[in-house]
Parts: sequence; structure tokens; C-alpha cells
Amino acid sequence: ALAHGGTLFLDEITEMNFGLQGKLLRVLQERKYRSVGGREWKDMNVRLIAATNRDPIEAIKQERLRLDLYYRLNVIPVELPPLRDRSDDVVHLIHHFLGRYCEENNQQTKSMEKRVLDALLGYDWPGNVRELQNLMERLVILARGNVILLEDLPPNILGVSFNGLGGNGNSAGLAVPASHGYDNHLFEIPFKQAKKLLTERFEVEYLTEALRSHKGNISAAARTVGIDRKTIHRLVSAYGISAR
Repeated sequence: ALAHGGTLFLDEITEMNFGLQGKLLRVLQERKYRSVGGREWKDMNVRLIAATNRDPIEAIKQERLRLDLYYRLNVIPVELPPLRDRSDDVVHLIHHFLGRYCEENNQQTKSMEKRVLDALLGYDWPGNVRELQNLMERLVILARGNVILLEDLPPNILGVSFNGLGGNGNSAGLAVPASHGYDNHLFEIPFKQAKKLLTERFEVEYLTEALRSHKGNISAAARTVGIDRKTIHRLVSAYGISAR
């Protein structure tokens, strides 16, 4: 009812369960809806925009998206390239989110040294804009000064690799990628900070592979690696790890 006469945006449409997808399809086809607990059917007048970060055809094959709903929604498709292919947008988004979170946290506007910007522009951004947004909020809150330094960046941005586990050294039986060596940035920061970055990098790589091996099933990954689900949820949130 709140969206009547306006625009309704449904994000991550492929994460909606099939039952709700069926109800949504009915609303779109009949242009009518009924409020929760209500008996009267009302006319619907909204512009609907649905989004997903998955390939919709693959989602249909995996039974994450109803085929009939896909065809009903796919009137004017818009494919947005991943953030890694839009370096100009990265710069604009960095300034936007830095300004936003500095204002929200009552801080002076922060800047960043050139090495930080170079590292951000060289990163692949698998989590796209949401990952960039979360990182800017984290930097605003955790960076000590008004200038964001290289050591303020998380290990996955710096590209620091952990080489402590090989294929046979992993008790959980996970195929943790072999290291390609340490990034040169590692030796430009103090020992304790470098050690912290390596530890964090290990956790990122280990949990990423654990979740990948179990197709994003956190409960199954937790049983395999011997960590409780709450800890995995906390680390996934802290590091911005994709659970898929």
C-alpha cells in the first residue's frame, strides 16, 4: 500500500522463496493485492524494479527463481557491469561514502593517501558497491587519524597472502589456495600490524574456501571446520566474506 502510485524495488529477488515468488507473480498478473489480515482486494499501481547479483538463467536452473516470474519481470532488462569494470565509479563512490559516514559519525571529512587509493582501484570488489560501502564505513570508524593510511586497509584489499597451510596441512580437508608470496606493502608497516593482517588474511581465505566447499551452507561449514555458527557469522560480517 505504501508503494501505491510509486516505485517498489525488490532486491535479491532470487533469494525469495518459491512460495512468495508465486504470490508475487499473481499480484503482477492480476494487478491486485490484499493486505495482511484483510479481505478486500485492492488495485495495484506501482512500477516494479527487481534486482539480483546472480545470473537469472542459472538461478532458474538451480530452482532459485521461477521461470514464469522471470519472464514476467524481464520486460526492460538492465545489466550493470561489476564494480571492478567501473574504476571511475569507484573513485566517486569512495568520496560519496566517506563524506556520508564522516557526517553520520560526527567526524571531520577524512582523506586517504595515494597508496590507499591505488590499492582500492586495484581491488576486484567481488561484493560490488555493498562491499565498498561497508569498507568506507569501517575505515571512517576505525582509522585513527583524518588521513586513511595503508595499514588501515583490511588484508583482502592489500592482497596479503597466507602461506602457512598447504593441501596436506589442512586438518579440515579444505583446498586452501597456495600462497603467491607476500605483497610488498606488508613490509611497509610495523611487525605487529603485519602479523595481524596475516592472521586476518588466513581467516578470510580459510573461511572463504570452507563456505565455497559447502556451497555457502554455514552450518555445514561450521561442522567441518569445528567452529560454531555464530563465530562464522561474525567473521563473515566483519570481513565482508561472500557466503556463496
